[in-house]
Amino acid sequence: MAQLLQSSDSIYKLHRLYKKHHNGRFSASVPRQLPHLGDDLLWLIFVRTDPKTAVTCRTLCKRLSFLLKSDLFVKENYKENEIIRKSVMVGVGPPPNDDVSQWFMQADVNGGRQDLFRVPQEINNYERYTVVGSDKRIVCMRYSMGGANSALLIWNPLMRTHRYATDEAGKYQHCDMNVYAFGFLKDSLHYRILNVFKFTFINTTMCWNLYDSVKKDWEYHEVFHTTVKKIGGPYVVDEGTVHWIGWDGFMVREPHRIVMFCLLKRRFSEFLVPDRVHSQYHSLIRFNGGVRFMGHRTNSFTQTVAIWRYTIIDGDHLTWDKKFVVGGMEIPYSPSFFVGKDLVSIIEVRQNGKGSSNDDDRTDIVISKLKFLPRRREHLIHQSWQDHVHVKTVTLYTSSLFKV
Repeated sequence: MAQLLQSSDSIYKLHRLYKKHHNGRFSASVPRQLPHLGDDLLWLIFVRTDPKTAVTCRTLCKRLSFLLKSDLFVKENYKENEIIRKSVMVGVGPPPNDDVSQWFMQADVNGGRQDLFRVPQEINNYERYTVVGSDKRIVCMRYSMGGANSALLIWNPLMRTHRYATDEAGKYQHCDMNVYAFGFLKDSLHYRILNVFKFTFINTTMCWNLYDSVKKDWEYHEVFHTTVKKIGGPYVVDEGTVHWIGWDGFMVREPHRIVMFCLLKRRFSEFLVPDRVHSQYHSLIRFNGGVRFMGHRTNSFTQTVAIWRYTIIDGDHLTWDKKFVVGGMEIPYSPSFFVGKDLVSIIEVRQNGKGSSNDDDRTDIVISKLKFLPRRREHLIHQSWQDHVHVKTVTLYTSSLFKV
């Protein structure tokens, strides 16, 4: 029984027992029920299988269709697969000031297997794509044709279902700051898209709009008073709350605050980042089931990475606890994230050509996994372009049964 529960092969055995096709219909000689397998046992088997297999088995009979489409099953199946089946999706394109289409590559973070990632056929003729974010394995993308006709696409690649939303950020193109965030409410099947913009860095207010998946429309154009010049860098969604670093100081490069937005309560909050956690490079990452602040410092002799945990106390300030420090390992200056206890990072290496056909411009992009305990790096993917390209977006992704 243990093997049955742990192996996805058992699902396909059930598939063969449950259904035999004859001209597209059930064979009358095959029983439509398995009386020796109760609903409780079927639940234990299917909730542990991968989402793709669960989708296939929904078509076997009404009994399984009802079981595998329930909201409770969708949530529990997500929890079972959240850690063990993850892929990293990397959007690659020309230099940052050249806003044209991205190319996407996807790799399994455990084995390094590279998968194809194709945008839906409905928007395949558009020129520009970027990933707003992914939560619960639903991908939110922004696309346009030559800067016009822009829109948002909310998409489940496994289910092949999608929904469109208007591009609110496109109405405020001349703002100094204009960002999106995408995430699900805590313990819910409903999501929201947040657009935050600021007309100039010196303004003390930010404006925001919110898209609600239930109402299928934008709402709440409101203003938030802030002490930072901008929010940015990769955001993290945790338990229905969006986290950013709020930047200030010279060239707007100093991490001044942790800025949060609760998707359910529609409320912003800011918390001071103490001087003792400052480094040369900063980002927010997910680690051990929560959001962590990562600082990287390097000089001619040493390289250190510090991971800090922050916790809200009494709703008005944060406590900071240094989880660990690792020396002697370089973290690239691009988005990084933890999968289990390993750090997955993206390395970009560019070579300038000198004009000859054998010495052209070239970019190598390597997706690698950093193992801290043995202190070694494993390359998952190494891909080259005969041109200067840049990593535009990095997103953790895998399949799910959540609806759009």
